[in-house]
Amino acid sequence: MNLPVQHRPILLALALAALCSAALFVRQAEGRPAPSPLPDEALSQAMHQMEQALEALGKGVKADNRDAQLAELAKFQSAVMTAKEKTPESAEKVEEKKRAAFVADYRKTLVEALQFSCAAETAILDGKFKEADTLVRNKLGGLKSTGHGKFKQDRGGK
Repeated sequence: MNLPVQHRPILLALALAALCSAALFVRQAEGRPAPSPLPDEALSQAMHQMEQALEALGKGVKADNRDAQLAELAKFQSAVMTAKEKTPESAEKVEEKKRAAFVADYRKTLVEALQFSCAAETAILDGKFKEADTLVRNKLGGLKSTGHGKFKQDRGGK
């Protein structure tokens, strides 16, 4: 099947979402426990790694820094995968009957971040640096703000 180039990022994102959903289904089918609640240093480290990668990516993607920015996207994606396996500490403060939906929303937000990062990676690989910048600044940056507003526990101004 020969797909137009503009459809490839969308298909990649959909395939990635399907894989993530399948992994969750397998975990539940095997009777594995849900991700453990925090405190968890791994989540904190993953979030910090995402923050650093976004900061580096925010400096702009150009032909001369293409490889470095692809490396930053790989770090970001790795950190997202780690964070998806964790439950944010703020979930403990959510009413128990609403907690599962809260955690699902948290995971879906991270899946969306992964999708945008894959689309940005595809744009870089295709030499569409302006498109990659737009995805990083607008989509990932906006998702970060929204996600922190919903899921980040206030730690004295942090």
